[in-house]
Amino acid sequence: MNKLIVLLLLAGTANAETFNCQAGTIWFPDGEIAVTATGNDDATGKIHAAGVTYEAWYHIEGFTRRWDFVLNENEKYNYAFEIQVDGSALYFDFTTLDSGEASASALQLFVCKKA
Repeated sequence: MNKLIVLLLLAGTANAETFNCQAGTIWFPDGEIAVTATGNDDATGKIHAAGVTYEAWYHIEGFTRRWDFVLNENEKYNYAFEIQVDGSALYFDFTTLDSGEASASALQLFVCKKA
């Protein structure tokens, strides 16, 4: 029975996509990885940045991969990380929105490559 549980857990992670991201818009071969983003087929994912790992809702919108994380008391996500098809990525912080604002501008730009 324990072997079956382990196999099921391993199968759930077999379809994960992981991206390593550097700050800025140019990829440097020896550059520091600032963000690691992992997305799974079951719409779960993780964002790892600044020594902290966040559980995330992962989904694909067209060609864009998106992670929403840190659910607030209004059941909306505080942050989002998006990777475009060309590897450029955007980080959004919705906690800075004034009341009534619907969208936020990207706070940081990244460049990502599939791990």
